Amino acid sequence: MTILKSRAALRRIAEETAAEHGMTFDEITSPSRRQFIAQPRQEAMRRQREAGFSYPVIGWFWDRDHTTVMHGVRAAEARAGA
Repeated sequence: MTILKSRAALRRIAEETAAEHGMTFDEITSPSRRQFIAQPRQEAMRRQREAGFSYPVIGWFWDRDHTTVMHGVRAAEARAGA
């Protein structure tokens, strides 16, 4: 998958997750660490991971380290009971 297709797919997942939580793409991608923003962001990371993207690629999209993405995915899975 090319980088542009990857970015588009990652963005689509982030936009869908943001919309489901009543927020905008700009809000979910903001650097805010407030819970009402961070938890939907972690959910989006989980969905991106389930779509087959690697932790480093997801981190690149969110401008975060891959270990931050790993934490986010695990936290979202724990909240979902997975």
